[in-house]
Amino acid sequence: MTTTAPSAGAPADPLRALTDQWLDWCRQAGAWSYGHLVLAAFSNDPRQLRSAWLADLTRSVDDCLRSPLLLEWMRSNLGVATRTPLTSPNRTK
Repeated sequence: MTTTAPSAGAPADPLRALTDQWLDWCRQAGAWSYGHLVLAAFSNDPRQLRSAWLADLTRSVDDCLRSPLLLEWMRSNLGVATRTPLTSPNRTK
């Protein structure tokens, strides 16, 4: 049995890619939580904790918004939303 190679940019298995990305986010969240708990335990300055939290939040949101799965999902939904229908259900002749 022969299989064709996926196109350049499309993941071989979308479910696997989603699962890997989700697990990566879980690992990052665990590391982030531990790091901030240690910082909170040994820091007397709340500004240091706040700046570290905001830096990690910025990086996390940036990673999420640039993920290939999210970008593909947005492209697909924007394509559906901007496609003009051939006939409208409310249209009368």
